[in-house]
Amino acid sequence: MKLKRSRVFSCLVAGFLAVLAGGIHPACAQAVRAARNYETLTISATVAAPASTAAPTAARAAEQQPAEHSDALTSLQQLTLRIRDKLAADKAPQPVEQNYAAELAAFDAIVANNKKAKPEDIAEVLVAKAGLYVQVFNDYDNALKTIAQIKRDYPQTEIAAHADEMLADLKQMQAKYLAQQALMPGKMFPDFSAKSLTGEEISLARFRLRGEVVLVDFWATWCPPCVAEVPHLKALYEKYHDKGFEIVSISFDQSESALRDFIKQQSIPWTQVFDGKGWESPLAQKYGVDMLPTMYLLDADGKIVGSNLGGMVLEEQLEKLLKK
Repeated sequence: MKLKRSRVFSCLVAGFLAVLAGGIHPACAQAVRAARNYETLTISATVAAPASTAAPTAARAAEQQPAEHSDALTSLQQLTLRIRDKLAADKAPQPVEQNYAAELAAFDAIVANNKKAKPEDIAEVLVAKAGLYVQVFNDYDNALKTIAQIKRDYPQTEIAAHADEMLADLKQMQAKYLAQQALMPGKMFPDFSAKSLTGEEISLARFRLRGEVVLVDFWATWCPPCVAEVPHLKALYEKYHDKGFEIVSISFDQSESALRDFIKQQSIPWTQVFDGKGWESPLAQKYGVDMLPTMYLLDADGKIVGSNLGGMVLEEQLEKLLKK
């Protein structure tokens, strides 16, 4: 599975999930300075030193001493460990935000009780809170408010210097989340109009008119899991195409020649939509695609039967749909 991660995503993960692992993460501000591309960040808490038969030097021993943290960051560590334990005990499929009101309020208490702390430390506390909103509760509105708070109240920090970028990324993530929420089983899959690799105008409406079952497949030739699915999809296409099964693949490739070469090599017979824009494709934005492959199985009426169905589950669904 190939994921697209925005820079703010990784920063928020650094702000919250790393401390859940048992330690305070390196300040997101340092991460901003160290790497413009958040996707490359390594997020770790306490990392054990490698075993060695040689006695450590005094300098090495000093390096291995745990870093001192401010009261604000120590309180953040304690809070996030408390949240970790509560999440572990939470039996709900999706944690309910209201049940964590005390923990969310505790972030604000850390800010209020540490007025003399370094602004960077307080900004880090707020990034962790935003990370909790996004990663656990999918609450983008409150995450946006929290990042805006950093920009307003701690403008001199490195995190605030990148607040506008983070806010823009969060809004994009929110749009994708809302798009994904609209693509639940039983709902109509929104139609689109786009050109295929052969220059043909493609829309799902024409397949509905023919009463065909359609698999909408977002993929790319540079995505190993996508490539691994090709033999299985070919087998299903050969078995069920004459019974009313169609595949419409939407390629995230940016190289048309690479896509054409792959299709030719693999003898892929079904429709390919291509615009060369990769993750920035309008269709990627419309359907909130943030991982590849992403697949939606549609019934003859264009309603969503399921998403990312694999192996025998997909074939079983096809058997049911094509017997109707």
